[in-house]
Amino acid sequence: MQKRGQIYILASLILIFVIFTLTTIPNKLNQEELEKSFEKLSKNYNYESSRLINSFIATGITPFEEQFRIFTVQFTSFAKTQSLNFGLFYVLTFNGKTNLGNYLDVPITLQTSQGQSSLQGCYAKIPATIEFQGLSISSGDINMAEISQCTLELTGETQVVVNIEGVPYIFDLTSQGSKLLVLTRQEEGGQRQVFISE
Repeated sequence: MQKRGQIYILASLILIFVIFTLTTIPNKLNQEELEKSFEKLSKNYNYESSRLINSFIATGITPFEEQFRIFTVQFTSFAKTQSLNFGLFYVLTFNGKTNLGNYLDVPITLQTSQGQSSLQGCYAKIPATIEFQGLSISSGDINMAEISQCTLELTGETQVVVNIEGVPYIFDLTSQGSKLLVLTRQEEGGQRQVFISE
């Protein structure tokens, strides 16, 4: 008889354990899924900007820095329609000159052989533009004079250290010919995605 009682106690303990595990909710870490358009936009900008620069070089159009700046402004305006938090920073080296453009929503700090400087971000100055079958809708006008404050030209540099919100990114500028380095960034839901092309 005592063994039968022990079996009932053991069966009831197992039943209590099963009910407890089925009814309790374990602690969950819910992480928001970031927009999938970030990687697509990053690769698209890298591809299209490289094609644009190559076409300028092939046709002999120099200097092309202003046209490249206009392209980047238009791309950023388009990117805002795809992802509201998408920003980019570029380093363009051609003919011994290095052009930097900050199209992020935060200022950056640059460390060069000439010292340290700051470059404001232009993200807030660029409105979103939607184009469809010849119809263009913009949320505002683009003031290129304001945009030029977010770009910088350097000469004779071999390396630039870019500090974005405490994170340093080192760009090597020692190669011959033209070179385009792109850093795209998106922050959403406490998460940050960064894409660096070299």
